[in-house]
Amino acid sequence: MLSITPGIVAADTVLTLQAIEATAQIESRNEDRPHTRLPTLELSLRASIACPADTKAESLTVSVSDTHRRYGAEELANTISLEAFLRVPADQLAPISAPDFCIDDAPIDEFGLLLPGVATAQVSLHCHSETERSSVHFASVALPLRLYCLADGDQDSSTVR
Repeated sequence: MLSITPGIVAADTVLTLQAIEATAQIESRNEDRPHTRLPTLELSLRASIACPADTKAESLTVSVSDTHRRYGAEELANTISLEAFLRVPADQLAPISAPDFCIDDAPIDEFGLLLPGVATAQVSLHCHSETERSSVHFASVALPLRLYCLADGDQDSSTVR
């Protein structure tokens, strides 16, 4: 059974994911350029883990685009919640189209622009027991990103607010 609440996804009751909003700054662009390349992003999510009875979490793997991170049994021991962090290089993310955002000489929007699903995290949890009984549980969640436009005085486009 898969249940979905905005920003939270559960695959049965074993693996629940919560998306955490990331932020990034981009440079203003000429309005003739319709697409904006994203910088390297620091993305994170919270995973709640509850392996079935008589099993323990053996590994949890988080993937976004071509970037992945594996957490082993030692990292998951006695853990019911884990915050997973991934640094996703810019070249793994598609350019975005935001026609009216961050245009040269336009006023800066202090609230930024929320992109509710700029990337999707795929997560797998492997539960294993001493009696060789095992199960694998999968879930995915869209990761939100809030973009801010760099002011003329700002210099580093990879700075996270």
